[in-house]
Amino acid sequence: TVHVYLFTVNGAQDLQSSINHQLASCPFWKRDVQFFGRIARVSEPILLEAGDSPYTSPAQSNAHALPPQLDLPLVGQNMDVFVSVACHPGHFVLQPWQDLYKLVVLMGEMILYYNKQEVTQTHIQKNNVYAAKIDN
Repeated sequence: TVHVYLFTVNGAQDLQSSINHQLASCPFWKRDVQFFGRIARVSEPILLEAGDSPYTSPAQSNAHALPPQLDLPLVGQNMDVFVSVACHPGHFVLQPWQDLYKLVVLMGEMILYYNKQEVTQTHIQKNNVYAAKIDN
């Protein structure tokens, strides 16, 4: 089990002053936890309908290998991370700080690639992943 505590830049690394602790103490968070807890208990597994099949990648043989698992620090040690997505304290994505440049490079490459693409019509199919450019 890994416990991730979030601190503000100016905050000391005292667990009681962590953002996690502040949110857990908030009455709104307690209400949401109770609400989500009820949903989790009554939800049922999704069953496939007739004709559906579990998703399998069409290019599984060409799939990229996953990166090696991250070595976690020992109990009581810290790890510098970048939180790239934070929906709430129980659902977030983080990456090691020293690998942050990889995300920046990937985003730059994607911007260049998709800015060169022409608008095309695409036939949307079930079980495929699509990306779209949004102009603001």
